[in-house]
Amino acid sequence: MLQRSDQVVDVLFAEEECVVLTADRCLRLAAVPSAAIAYLVGPRSVPELRVHLEEHFGPAPEGNLEAMVDELIATRILRRLDATSPDGA
Repeated sequence: MLQRSDQVVDVLFAEEECVVLTADRCLRLAAVPSAAIAYLVGPRSVPELRVHLEEHFGPAPEGNLEAMVDELIATRILRRLDATSPDGA
């Protein structure tokens, strides 16, 4: 499961892009990661995210969704929920 990180202080959406404010930085995201951030207000699975993004942008090249998710996790915008944690599953 994926969810916005607790590090995200605010998100400003404009057109198809967004600006994400965290405790220590401000990041501008393009259309696809912005749509992911908008969708992941609550916990969602990677397959749910894939379906949502494909409805808006069409199928991503193989491996691109996973790479985007990994990058958003590395920048502390998203987090993976552990299935054994109280807020996971």
